[in-house]
Amino acid sequence: TWNDAYVHDLHAQNGYAYLACIYVGEFWILDVSALPAMTVLSRTRTPGAFCHNTGVSADDRVAVTTDESSGGRLAIWDVADKRNPVKLSEY
Repeated sequence: TWNDAYVHDLHAQNGYAYLACIYVGEFWILDVSALPAMTVLSRTRTPGAFCHNTGVSADDRVAVTTDESSGGRLAIWDVADKRNPVKLSEY
């Protein structure tokens, strides 16, 4: 059961879930490799603080987020260290 935050969108693969938590303005990375247990690894504020969706590369090293707001932003993240995403660029 998930009750931590409203999830607007998510991408799950390879034992990780990448959540767009639009109302808290963050994307979250969870370890979901041992369902039903879920462990939050990180919570990262997105540039527009209204994270609409997430996507991730096949090797789980690069994520993309978009913000659903006026002048919304697209950000590219290094997520190789799931506990410490690093913004690489934004548009």
